[in-house]
Amino acid sequence: MIHRSFKNTFFITLFSVIFFLLSTQAAFAAHEKFNYPHFYLGGTIAYGQTTWPELANGHDVIVEASVPKTAQDFGTTCGGFVGYQFDTAFAVEAVYMRYPDSRLTFKTFTFYYPITEMVTRTQVYSLIGKFLFPIANARISAFMHAGIAATHRSDVLAKVTTRVGPTFGVGFMCNASRRVITEFGFEYYVGYGKSERRPVDDYIPFLFSVYFRLGYRI
Repeated sequence: MIHRSFKNTFFITLFSVIFFLLSTQAAFAAHEKFNYPHFYLGGTIAYGQTTWPELANGHDVIVEASVPKTAQDFGTTCGGFVGYQFDTAFAVEAVYMRYPDSRLTFKTFTFYYPITEMVTRTQVYSLIGKFLFPIANARISAFMHAGIAATHRSDVLAKVTTRVGPTFGVGFMCNASRRVITEFGFEYYVGYGKSERRPVDDYIPFLFSVYFRLGYRI
């Protein structure tokens, strides 16, 4: 599982970096002027992980009865976004991300009996403010973003399905052409957990991803 995750991380990151570098070359060669403000939208592909595997770390009988025996993320991370850029320094975005499903297994006799296996799905809806720092004649910008996110969990054990928490990230955005935007970055979503007899019931995983975005300026 670790080997497969490393391969996924490597190939997605390599693809993102190559595509981003190609788009920056196009940006240096372009001479278009960009009009502000404007709307933009696009899609995201990413390597993302949840912290469900971190919950499955019981080392004694009592703890093992409260947490999963194993937890593995599988699948891809993808999503979409729509934004409004006011000027070269600030934008707001509404973002949707679908994180990998996680397969949890439990020992036969636990506090979750008769459930011994389940799949949980995680989705995030966020609203962020993006602070841009233009470089290279305003065609490439470093950025940092922060905002609020509603993390939604879907499975048979969830007592709390949605929680709101902070999110933040950093990265680089490139105006590849007058219409095309590319972006390479990292983002993190804060989850929720507490110590109790059945922590899985209320757990909302913490999330992170390394992502590549392709957008279109309207």
